[in-house]
Amino acid sequence: MESASIKISRQIFKYWTQNKHLKAEFSIHHAREEDPSPLNKGYIAHTRILNELHGVTVDFDDRNAGFVWFFSFLVLFSQVKGQHESVIILLDEPGLVHGTKVGDDVLSTDKDTLFPLPGALGYEITQTLFVGPNTLIVEGPSDILYIQAFSEEARCRNLTTLNPK
Repeated sequence: MESASIKISRQIFKYWTQNKHLKAEFSIHHAREEDPSPLNKGYIAHTRILNELHGVTVDFDDRNAGFVWFFSFLVLFSQVKGQHESVIILLDEPGLVHGTKVGDDVLSTDKDTLFPLPGALGYEITQTLFVGPNTLIVEGPSDILYIQAFSEEARCRNLTTLNPK
């Protein structure tokens, strides 16, 4: 199990760059009768993530969603790569998941889970702006710059411009 922990940790954390102090730890235990089925029979594999900087482990399921997704994807990708010569994998907006640092523990003080808080708050605040009568929604920041530049050029040519509201 230790060998598997080392090998998988090296593979995962070669790409997961948000926290280089993490390590996967695996263990196998006898199932407990009081656990829910099917986890109450045979042997159960446990995965914990060790933060070497702080010297504590966290159950894999308690890690943030982005980490769990990334870890699971890399494990599945390794299996598929080993079984098939040519594979095409389609990912729908992988940037939204890869690197996401959102946790479900609202009392967490981990910098990796606090970092996205300002962004999430900003997102929530901007949602209220979308219901106003003078709203223009663009895909990215550069789009508004283009629109402003075109509007200014239209103004210089005495054409209809973007309403400043």
